[in-house]
Amino acid sequence: MKIETLSKDPEILLLRDFISRDEAACLLRQAEGHFGNSRVTCTEEGGCVSDYRTSSTAYLPQTKVGELVAKRGLAFAKLGFAEDLQIVRYFPGQQFKPHLDAFDPGTFEGRKELAGFGGRQRDVTLLIYLNKPLAGGATRFTTLGLDVEPEPGAALFWRNVGADGKIDSRTMHAGLPVGSGVKFAINLWLRGAKALAGFHPSAMLSREHLTGRRNFVFLPIGERLGKLGEFKPSTEEDSKKFNLPIERQPYSGTPYTLTKMAAYIREGSISPSMRQFAEMVIKNAGVDSSVHLSNSEAAQTLLTYVKKNVRYRPDPDNMEFVQSPFVTLCVPGAQMCIPIEDCDGLCVALGSLMGAYGIPVRIMKQTFGDDAEEEHVLIVFKTDDGKWLPADPSAPLDRGVGWMAKDSSHLIVDPLDPQGTGTAASEFVAIGSLKSKFELTLSQGIEGNLIPPKQILKALGSSSTHDQAVALQTRLSDLSLATALAIEECCSSFRTPATATTPPSGCVSKLTDLQQAQWSDLAQRILTFVSADPDTVDLALGATLSQELVGWGDILRAAGCSAPIPAPIPVPAPAPSGGETSNPWPEVAKLGLWVALAGVGAYGLAQVVEIVKVTEEIGHHLKPAASEAKRLVRGRRRAA
Repeated sequence: MKIETLSKDPEILLLRDFISRDEAACLLRQAEGHFGNSRVTCTEEGGCVSDYRTSSTAYLPQTKVGELVAKRGLAFAKLGFAEDLQIVRYFPGQQFKPHLDAFDPGTFEGRKELAGFGGRQRDVTLLIYLNKPLAGGATRFTTLGLDVEPEPGAALFWRNVGADGKIDSRTMHAGLPVGSGVKFAINLWLRGAKALAGFHPSAMLSREHLTGRRNFVFLPIGERLGKLGEFKPSTEEDSKKFNLPIERQPYSGTPYTLTKMAAYIREGSISPSMRQFAEMVIKNAGVDSSVHLSNSEAAQTLLTYVKKNVRYRPDPDNMEFVQSPFVTLCVPGAQMCIPIEDCDGLCVALGSLMGAYGIPVRIMKQTFGDDAEEEHVLIVFKTDDGKWLPADPSAPLDRGVGWMAKDSSHLIVDPLDPQGTGTAASEFVAIGSLKSKFELTLSQGIEGNLIPPKQILKALGSSSTHDQAVALQTRLSDLSLATALAIEECCSSFRTPATATTPPSGCVSKLTDLQQAQWSDLAQRILTFVSADPDTVDLALGATLSQELVGWGDILRAAGCSAPIPAPIPVPAPAPSGGETSNPWPEVAKLGLWVALAGVGAYGLAQVVEIVKVTEEIGHHLKPAASEAKRLVRGRRRAA
């Protein structure tokens, strides 16, 4: 490798023969069929397509050649972390206008990108030229007056930040338009070993933490573990710390893995929260509830979501990991958020989403080669016309439903009949019924059936601390998700307006950056509370969180957006010093009044009258509430 210094301050080097001709050809072959529109950083998840950057980009899968190139760059820069390789392609007239590669922590978009990598900045850029176009395509450093012509096999090296860690604005550069021919290059971005000084990843928790979008800092694990030297990691410690069941045993082979995958998919498919999450994914893709989706259309939407929000990574050496789909997809209420998996876990996540959305699914295990040593798994699903199509969540983003790698043989496993008995198990699942410990969903003013008022008062009037905690956790979980969805839809405009055939995209929120940051903080605290053991939670803290959450309805309405109608949950006051149980009914009285108030809009007149009767039956604590409710009912009748 020959090094030519193009600039000493800032340091810009041309590393000739950085990559061999064979390596370049291999990487170009791997990129074939993977190119899509290049994107720029914006508030939209995954970036935005813009005329500022008109090239195409292919994200390379993990390969030995790509890994060698990345390690070569890390060794030269003396850094320890590289982003996935990107191959960029420029046709004539395409360009990337002047920009910086580092992210500004003073902007919302910059903080979001930094948070995705634990606050580590893009310290170094290596732009590796794979060929030379016939004309044009130079890299121009606009403030330095320096143009660098593409040179096959060479890498252009520069540091995006100074010794003080601040962005060096002199590295502003542009990819000039190609005149003729095609230009191919690799973006290799190297990250610093530590987070930026003063950067706190948990400060960037956004509403995406409640809607299950890409999230690498869902739990502030670094703070909880204490000093690294004092911590001895183990699955047992993690299991206790996060109240997360972790099974650990000697690996017994592929059949056991398939059995566990089938069990996870079955449980995910019958989960109400997974069903709710799947519908949320569909809605966030811009599909209105009035639109009837075919199984293929819904499957493609869910497949795209999993590919964009869960990173493919192989399991550690000599280990076989399979995660709960709730943990992989970061479904609200999950004890942990680990959005990385190999093909097994990606299939569990996708199969659970599809199954919960009413799409029949199976697991397909493929084998390759005569010796059948290489194996792979994917999902197959049933279309509306009875055909079975593959959906491979491990494949590149552009490989949609219907695509699968050619194999030498395969077998199919039914999650409802993993042993292959020929008789799939059937179950009746009732959602919303009251359970003995009042693990109920209070969906007043939110989509779903309204729970009869008498049952609400009976459940929330329980003197059991455990019952109160379960009811409070359930209510907070449901209302926080409903609020998050309302925030998602609180748009002042859209970057791409709706047309006759396509929905709008790119919500421009009506909420300020400060309000969004405040919501992020509250969301994190609620998620921590609802994930805890009901017997250990602080009910007073839950009441405070409930009040804060209720206040978000006012914030949304003040912004001109729809908001869920919450019902306060009474929390028993501490028992008096004499040991007698405190009287919870004053709080229930407030609940009765509130339900009456909400009932005028959310319940029919007959149900409001029932509320009044219930409040009268309870006693003198509820008489003021009953009187006020009667007055409202009389006013409603006169208005009617």
